[in-house]
Amino acid sequence: MQVALVYDSAGPKPLEGVRILTVDDEPDGLEALSLILRLLGAEVETASSTAWAMSKLHGFQPNVLIADLQMPGQDGFDLIAQIRARPIEQGGRVPALAFSAHDSPETRAKAFHAGFQEFLPKPTSISQILSALQGMIAN
Repeated sequence: MQVALVYDSAGPKPLEGVRILTVDDEPDGLEALSLILRLLGAEVETASSTAWAMSKLHGFQPNVLIADLQMPGQDGFDLIAQIRARPIEQGGRVPALAFSAHDSPETRAKAFHAGFQEFLPKPTSISQILSALQGMIAN
């Protein structure tokens, strides 16, 4: 994932108090994204698979989910299906952002139909991620 960050670390943190679960099988991208989200004030949990993400939900209630769509085995579509099957009080309606290197109208439509509220292509800018997250949190 390519990232560029222009951010005044002395200023207010725009994601202060926001809990985010990020899921991606690519370790470097997962680490980079979680670091950036933490610098922006978020509390971040990471998982490299759908199974691991589901296990994290037992002790961590995120305000937002960020998930890669293409992962080996169970992918981001499997993950969102499992999450949406959960009761609301167990995070079944957590706002979700899909990430994918395969940006096409079909992929976007499939992501929205599956239960994601936002879609961003890989690579993307930090400002796009922040804007999408702030929009999801505000709703």
